[in-house]
This record gives sequence, structure tokens and C-alpha cells, in this order.
Amino acid sequence: FARCLSLKRVALPESVEVFRDHAFAGCSSLETIELPKRTQHFDPASFRYCSRLRKITVAEGNPHLKSVDGIVYSKDGTELMMTPCRYEREELVVPEGVLKIATETFMDTIGLKRVRLPASLTEIGIDCFGGASEIEHFEVDPRNAVYASQSGLLYLKEPRTLLRCPPAYAASTVEIPTGVVAIAWHAFKGSMASRISLPPGMQTFPGRFVFSGCSNLQEVVMPDTIKDMGFDCFSQCPLLTRISLLKCGGDLAFENGFLVDTREKKLLYCAPVFSNGVIRLPNGVSRVKQGAFENLKENCRLEIPPEVVDVDFHDLLAIPAITAISFAGDLPRGFRFYEPKHRCDLYVDCGLPRWRAFSSAMKTCVEEHGLVTNLKIHDTSVCVTNANDRLGRQDDGASRGITGCRRQMQR
Repeated sequence: FARCLSLKRVALPESVEVFRDHAFAGCSSLETIELPKRTQHFDPASFRYCSRLRKITVAEGNPHLKSVDGIVYSKDGTELMMTPCRYEREELVVPEGVLKIATETFMDTIGLKRVRLPASLTEIGIDCFGGASEIEHFEVDPRNAVYASQSGLLYLKEPRTLLRCPPAYAASTVEIPTGVVAIAWHAFKGSMASRISLPPGMQTFPGRFVFSGCSNLQEVVMPDTIKDMGFDCFSQCPLLTRISLLKCGGDLAFENGFLVDTREKKLLYCAPVFSNGVIRLPNGVSRVKQGAFENLKENCRLEIPPEVVDVDFHDLLAIPAITAISFAGDLPRGFRFYEPKHRCDLYVDCGLPRWRAFSSAMKTCVEEHGLVTNLKIHDTSVCVTNANDRLGRQDDGASRGITGCRRQMQR
């Protein structure tokens, strides 16, 4: 039934026991649904993007599940398993006796503003509140041994970890208190804060997409001792131009729009502050973290120095703002090829062994299969200086590319 846009109600046979992944996802007109008598399991994404779904009921006599106020619980009431996307109340009081809230339970819930959690709760599933964009406040019963709330934010007590900052949190500046040592997956996802300050002593935020979708975020204050930044940590933060580092004797440095781990010689983040159309990686960098250029919006040429030996080629070609890439050295080992959806010019020395092999493989795909590509290779080893084109010209016979060659090519 996925993406049945006009579907409002559905009667399911009693024999249905399992709802698979995305069974009703995208049914944007669906308002209510009853889980049949034999249903015992459903994937968390079964009703994702059902923006009008306000009530989920369970057939009488179901031995596995029950429904209270349109929310699905396990029969014994110890697990909260699913909430409808359009919750009809602004506040949800999770009843005492609930031990677990399942993964992605509130993934797309709208209308919900305040969540009160009981003393009995001992487990919150991964990304439980990830897409609940209107939550303003969390409150945890002070008797809870595992979780706590402070100023409306949700924390794990040991080790002291920020689990979720409400996306609709009222303050424009979020200050994380001293004592918090880590940040969980999607902790700030969709936050409207413009400034987020992390305390000295914080060591890591290994969760994926920690600040993802913070469209107003302009500055992050954090200690220079951070050792682990998770995948796509700052993705979809188009205004994030400043990383202010607390001097705690660590290895991070932020200068000229680049956040660098000086010990690992690794570029962690490139801020969208470049206006001259050219981005030159800072001296000493030999590795580039995946997602480092995620927030670039203005078209630019990226210049990769010869000492860079670890950069995700796939990552670079997937960013529309990078319209040209210049490699001063040979192709980094272990790269993944990606066919860009936009025109991208690649300036490389095809006299170097790995670039020569790469160019030859692409040329074979074009000539033998008649493919067309958005990636155009310019061989700088045969480049002729031209005053009107500082990038140079290439011999037509050397300008070849491929398209549709989506297999990974490694040399």
C-alpha cells in the first residue's frame, strides 16, 4: 500500500500477523487503521510519512498488542511500540510501568510538544524522537534510575550523555552543562538553535547526524579535545560558518573555515565561507573525513594537494557545489567511483600510474559502450598554458569520461 495517496481507511483480514518495512509508508490521506487480531509484529517504518494518521487501534482479542488513546503498546504494557504521525494531543504522559520505548517510535510525529517519561523506563530505542519536529520539552520522573531531564533536554545518566535536544526548544542558544561527556545519534536533529555550546571535558559524539538539519545553526562551541565525530555530523547545516574551540590541550584547530585534527592530519569540516570559487586544502592535511564538504552551496573548484592520500572520491563527486576538482598527486588508494549528477571537471596528471589506469578504464567504457558522462577528465600532463583560461586546455584526444559505470573501480 506504500504511497497510496488517496487511501483514507483500510480493512485488513484477521490473518495478517506481520507488517513489513514501509507497508503503508507515504499514505498521506490515511487517518485511522486497526491492527488485526493476529498481528504481533510491525516494522517501525510501516506507517512512516502518513501525515494524517491520528489513531492506531488494535482488534479486540489480540494477545500481543493493545491500543490506548491511539498509541500501540505491548499487551502487558511494558513497551510503547508506535505512535500515529498526527498525534491529537500536545502532551504525552507515558504511563508508569512502561520499560521500553521502541526504535523510531516518534520518528514522524507532529503536533506533540511535551513528553513526560516515567520512573519505570529503562530503555529508549535508537532515533526514538528523531523526526518529532515540534517537541519543545522533555520531563523525566526524578525517580528514574537511567534517564534524566534538565532544562527540557533529555539525558542518559551514566555515562552522562545528551540524548535529545527538543527541535522546537525555545532558546536560540543551547548550553550543554558541565559533566556531559557524549552526544547521541541525532541529538540536535532539526534544532532551530543558532548557537550550541558544548562543555569542557566532552570527549566524543560518535552518533550519526548529531547536528543534522540544524538550518539556523551558525556557531558551535566545543572543546578542542573531541576525539570522535560521527558520520555526517554537520550535514544540512548551511549557515554553520564558525567552530569556536575551547582550549583544553587537545588537537583540534579551526582556521580559515577549516576544522582540522592536527594530530591525525585530518580535515573534519569545511565551512561554507569561500566566495572566490577556489578551495585549497590547508597545508599538512593528508586525510579528509567523509561529509567534510557537505554544506558547500556556491560552485567552487577544490584543489587537493599531493600529500592527501585518503579522501572519499565518491563523497566529492556527490556534492553539486564542487564543479571542478584538481589533484596535484596520484589518485588516492581505495577510492569509490560515483557518477555525478552535475557537470564536474577533473584535473589530473594522467602520467601518474593510478590516474593513467583510471582514465584508461573510463575511456574503455565510453568507447566500447557508447556511454556519456558528466565527469570530464583533463590531463594536466599535456595541458597548454592559456592566458584566457587559467585552468589550461587539454588535447581533445585525452578528454574522455564515462557514465553509467557505477561499479566500484579500484586500482
